[in-house]
Amino acid sequence: MTSEQIGLTILVGAEAAHAFSAFMPSYFTITTFPRNQSDLDNLRSGYAPAFLFNGVLGVAAATLTKSIAPIIAVGLASLGMVWLYERAIKRANIPTGTPTTTGTGNGHYNPNLSSGLLTGVMGQSD
Repeated sequence: MTSEQIGLTILVGAEAAHAFSAFMPSYFTITTFPRNQSDLDNLRSGYAPAFLFNGVLGVAAATLTKSIAPIIAVGLASLGMVWLYERAIKRANIPTGTPTTTGTGNGHYNPNLSSGLLTGVMGQSD
C-alpha cells in the first residue's frame, strides 16, 4: 500500500466512528438518561443511517485508493461502535418498576439487538 492509501484508510476509519456519533447520543447519555423501553429502542434508530453513510464512505474511499482496505477499516470501526453502543444500552439505568421487554426495570436492561433496531427504524408497533 502507498502512503496515500494508508492515510485515506486511517481517515475513513476514524470518520466511520464519527458518523455514529452524528446519529447516536453519547455513551454517557445512553447510560444515564433513558426513562423507559421506548427510549432504549429509539436509541438504535441511528444505526441505519450511520451504516448507510459508512457504506458509501468506504466504497468511495476504496474506489479512490483502488484498495479494499478502506472498506475493512470502515467495517471494523462500525462494528466497534455498535459494540460500544450496545454495551451502553445494557448498562442503561432504567427506573425500578418500569416495564421493559425483560420484565420490570431493575436499574439495568439487556435488550435484543434486532428488535430495538427494527423498532427504532420502523417505528413503534402496537
